[in-house]
Amino acid sequence: MKKKRTWSSYKKAVNNIAAEVKLIMLIGHWNIKISFMKEESDNTAGCMIVLPKYFDATMRLYPPHYGLYKDGDDYEFVKTIIHELAHIITEPLYLEAINGVTNSSQEFLETMREQTTEQIANIVYNLWKK
Repeated sequence: MKKKRTWSSYKKAVNNIAAEVKLIMLIGHWNIKISFMKEESDNTAGCMIVLPKYFDATMRLYPPHYGLYKDGDDYEFVKTIIHELAHIITEPLYLEAINGVTNSSQEFLETMREQTTEQIANIVYNLWKK
């Protein structure tokens, strides 16, 4: 019989995965808070607020992420957590670069940031699942 995926088991799974991934990504010295949001945010599963100067970050996970967990989409559930944590690596450069570009370059910079973050997430996912 399959174990029921509850809100409580979801939160525990997120915290366990984040703790393991922090070690793989060598970001154990970061203070990372996880906030489980109750309201939707444009169908976004998660976002990361990074304060590089203080090695501090907050991962916000929204209802669609819990939906991935409840539906048993373990790949997307885990990859979202890893992707958000990967922003810790990409965000410092992005925050410096965004101040030095024109408005027309911001979209390009945003695309590069997300693609690089996703590439890091793919690498880490493959290391994590071993």
